[in-house]
This record gives sequence, C-alpha cells and structure tokens, in this order.
Amino acid sequence: MKFAEEYTMPSTEELKSLEAWTNVHESILKNGKTKYTAPEHLDEEAREAWLSEKQESDPQLERFRALQEHAPLAGMETAWISKVAGDA
Repeated sequence: MKFAEEYTMPSTEELKSLEAWTNVHESILKNGKTKYTAPEHLDEEAREAWLSEKQESDPQLERFRALQEHAPLAGMETAWISKVAGDA
C-alpha cells in the first residue's frame, strides 16, 4: 500500500456519505472463517470439487468493496448508516 504524498483530510460533509467508505477486512463466511480450507484427506480432484461446491453455496466476497455493496440487514434499507456527532 502506498500513501498519497499530499493527502488532504476530507471534510465532514464528504465523510458523512457512505460512498466515501469501504471495508478492508475479509468477509466472514457461514463457517465462521474468512477462507475455505479443503479437508486434507481429499485428492486433488475431490478437493477442487469440494472448494467449488463451497464457493457456490457461500461465495467469498471481494475484500475491498464499497459499503453500498453489503447486503442490508433484515428490515433495513442498507447494511450501514452514517452519523455525525460533535463539531462538524
């Protein structure tokens, strides 16, 4: 990762928008992990089939994605909200 040499802090108005934010951490799969690890007792072909089946049922999501791409929670319009507290 390379930082911009002349970085300027965005204004509060710019940071209030969810479009200004992304996630960095990997998504958590239904098995509680961030990556699939095939059982070691499987041969190469069976391992490929096992990984393919898991990817189909619970796909790994792109690590760097916008917050708007996250699935909304039940009963909510979005998965995230933006709130400013204190001095703007």
